[in-house]
Amino acid sequence: MNNSKLYFNYLLIGLATICSLPFWSFYVGMAGLYLLATLHHLISNDRETMLSMWLLWPLLLPIDTIFSQASTYLLLSGVGLLFAICGFFWHDSSRRAKGWSVLMGLTIVMFPFVLRYQPALTAAPGYHLDLVTEPGFFGGTVKAAQSIAELEPCAYTPLFWDSDNRLYYQAICEGTTQLWQYNPTSHFLQPVSMIPPNLSTTTISKNIVKTMVQNNSAGVDLSLKSNGYVSPNGQWVALVSQHVYGPQDVLVARKLNDVELQHVAKQIFNEQLTAEDTQSLYNNLNDSQRDVVTRKLCELTGTSFEAVVAEKEHHAIVKGFTQNSK
Repeated sequence: MNNSKLYFNYLLIGLATICSLPFWSFYVGMAGLYLLATLHHLISNDRETMLSMWLLWPLLLPIDTIFSQASTYLLLSGVGLLFAICGFFWHDSSRRAKGWSVLMGLTIVMFPFVLRYQPALTAAPGYHLDLVTEPGFFGGTVKAAQSIAELEPCAYTPLFWDSDNRLYYQAICEGTTQLWQYNPTSHFLQPVSMIPPNLSTTTISKNIVKTMVQNNSAGVDLSLKSNGYVSPNGQWVALVSQHVYGPQDVLVARKLNDVELQHVAKQIFNEQLTAEDTQSLYNNLNDSQRDVVTRKLCELTGTSFEAVVAEKEHHAIVKGFTQNSK
């Protein structure tokens, strides 16, 4: 390989490396924070705080300036991959150059698999949540970055339900207002120009909605941003969640159906749910739903459902008799 071709090959690899630096800084920052959390018991609080601040700089700089904007993130990823591919397939490229090109390419390709988005609230035991404002694969990476950088790209306001149990809500994103319609049965979301009259106006308080959702980090009170908007058939409840100072989401909650409850019973049988979660599940279910779970557990354990019900009634009678005696 003559000098001009060699230098051009190094130039391609160098440009690919420059494009991958923001990704590397994120990986280094995350690895450092993970190591710091692992060694938490060996480090004093003051030193841990100082180290956290130093480790957050390489993490937050690309998050705030590059990854939180879809156009910037996709452009950087595309250009970096192009340089890495050209460096790999360049004529007479050395093994070292090919290996480095592959490494830079993987650094970019793996990023959306590492940085995934989760809404601020998850379903409480006994409930299922649909993420109406699903950001998509690459959009999920951008939205996850926005949650870390505490950016709020959109604000959502539910506008109640129509008679066909379709949800209408308003989205204000970067000063632009758009109306949306969501069908929870088909999970179909589409923009609309106007909303129909005579929408259902039934709402429930935040205190009731809190029984349907949970948040193990920031707390439900900080993440729940609206009351519950109940569909006309009473099956679905729409709500708005938000990461603290970060992105918002429109969620639709519903009770688990019989098939899902039977799957939960298998999880209980296989000890995939903690005793606390199992108790919380039973507290959130009505009598018929509890029967579905109990029947499936009896089937899995070879126990008679009728015998379980009879024993439960016996304990209830004894408990009532004891309380009356007092």
